[in-house]
Amino acid sequence: MFTPPTPKSLDKFYLNGEYVVPISTKTFTVLNPKDDSVVADQVPIAEATDVDIAVAYAEKAFRGEWSTFTAMQRSVCMYKLVDLLEDNLLDILTLDSLTTGNPVSLIPTREKNYIKNCLLYYGQSSIKIGNER
Repeated sequence: MFTPPTPKSLDKFYLNGEYVVPISTKTFTVLNPKDDSVVADQVPIAEATDVDIAVAYAEKAFRGEWSTFTAMQRSVCMYKLVDLLEDNLLDILTLDSLTTGNPVSLIPTREKNYIKNCLLYYGQSSIKIGNER
């Protein structure tokens, strides 16, 4: 099960369903734009090898079971993603707020609803424009 990152755990990449240590040793520090406090230190910067690994996982996943799903099955997956995000979205958006300066007061309403509605839209769209096999 996905666990949203905390600022202290941003030292790895999330690939293929798990947090992995990057090959690159380059890092940067993420600051809160509101007060320049450190949100996360030692955040990895992906280099070509890290990107190649991520792309390989993505291509494998895309050509895997997902590629055989009907439009309806893809839609069900999108709705399931909305349900799963419901449990973790506030944590993810709080971290986003710390790193972008977006007001925390917008998280429970505007930001959360934008993301949920976007995913619901794509879930519905996959049925409307999908080619059934």
